[in-house]
Amino acid sequence: MNRTIILFSVVLCFLCGCVLDSKLYLNGDLKAVNATIFIDDKEIGKMTRAGKDGSGAIISLKPGHYQLKVVSTKGEEFKQEFDIQGENYIAVVFEN
Repeated sequence: MNRTIILFSVVLCFLCGCVLDSKLYLNGDLKAVNATIFIDDKEIGKMTRAGKDGSGAIISLKPGHYQLKVVSTKGEEFKQEFDIQGENYIAVVFEN
């Protein structure tokens, strides 16, 4: 009986997404290369060069609601709030 409850709890947790992290995929142009990435005002990394004329980053997060801020090397800011469960894709575009 106890094993059944534990197994059911593990399966339920897995199905709800609380066991696996979600993935946030960021992409941008060359202006975003080396831009600093913040999630909920905590610095978590930098955008890296991806391909010939782009940039990107992959971030693992727990499912939930977050605030993203990306700051370019020239001080330009990109901000967006998002909810995540599974995979999310966000294009980082700095306005001219």
